[in-house]
Amino acid sequence: MTNPIGINNLSQSSNIANATGDEVVSLDKHINTSATDTDQIQAFIVSTWMASFQNDMYSEDNPISPYYKIEW
Repeated sequence: MTNPIGINNLSQSSNIANATGDEVVSLDKHINTSATDTDQIQAFIVSTWMASFQNDMYSEDNPISPYYKIEW
């Protein structure tokens, strides 16, 4: 296993709360916050899945429709 965050011994890893100076590790360079292909794929899946509800949204047979027929 590689050592991606530069911990050289167990004392550094056990004292992370008290780490100072060179022991502090910044994760900024490892974090990617841009939109990924996965985000775009998930948005497509959600929009495709929701499309099946849009046709029935105003149907009298749909219980969550504002036009749903309530039989008393």
